[in-house]
Amino acid sequence: MASNSPHHAEFENLSEHHYIQMSDGTQLLTLTSRALDSPSPIYPSFAEGENRPTLLLVPGWGSIVPSWDAFLLEAVQFFDVVYLDSREKDSSFLDPSAVSHMKRFAKDIQEVIHYLHLQEDRLILVGSCIGGNSIAYGLKDRLFDPHLTFLIGPQLHFPLPWYARFLIPIAPHWLLRVFRPILRMWVNIFKTNDKVQASKYIRVLNEADSKKWKKVGKAIAFEKFDRVFPIIEQHVHVVGQTNDKMHKVSDAIQIAQLIPKSTYITMESNAATHSAPMVQKIVQFLTVSLGQHQPFL
Repeated sequence: MASNSPHHAEFENLSEHHYIQMSDGTQLLTLTSRALDSPSPIYPSFAEGENRPTLLLVPGWGSIVPSWDAFLLEAVQFFDVVYLDSREKDSSFLDPSAVSHMKRFAKDIQEVIHYLHLQEDRLILVGSCIGGNSIAYGLKDRLFDPHLTFLIGPQLHFPLPWYARFLIPIAPHWLLRVFRPILRMWVNIFKTNDKVQASKYIRVLNEADSKKWKKVGKAIAFEKFDRVFPIIEQHVHVVGQTNDKMHKVSDAIQIAQLIPKSTYITMESNAATHSAPMVQKIVQFLTVSLGQHQPFL
């Protein structure tokens, strides 16, 4: 069961915390955990040690571990799990000279895979929102080739109010403090009907590192991602969230159509993709890919 505290995740207790230095000097926090049920009754061919599949989660912009606690606690029942805090997060040590565009985000994923010696033929990559787009860039450039890929609520462009796109490149980073009340109102009124989801986004806004957000936002605020998806050669599972106003389901459907080899998956809500139902979907597709039965679902 996930923690009831909005400030703490159970997964943080059971995982090991590592700082991994990237090739540009930036240090990123990763949380890793071995699967809890070993040997696995689900995948006898992936039963022990290095043979067990690993799920690597790349969360969305500013997302915090408690937002994913229910998902992670379910995932660790079946997989070794890696949670990657990307470079715009408060946890990162961002080198002053480092760039923060989407290709760099994809390179970070590649370097974490290599550092942790993850076997790509046993790797499940899961990315949410901009985390999913980061994975897409890596797939396009063939930086990694996982066994399965899931993009949850991927974006055709970075979800920002129109005025923020123009302000980010020219405004001083501290101006975020001034606009926080406006952004909170934008989230509550226009981007979610779910109070729990809204509270997560508002906490992210309240805790945002304005310097890092400006650095990343400036690099991607006007970028259109539709040119990336048709170049991807691997099979990708694209997840749309029908009741999620922040991550438009129309974007997910269009992205699935743009990727030459894709499977579109419908989930009802942001809550479903951040908890056990999404993990159960992943397990389903993994067992099918291995040619195994799935009586436990």
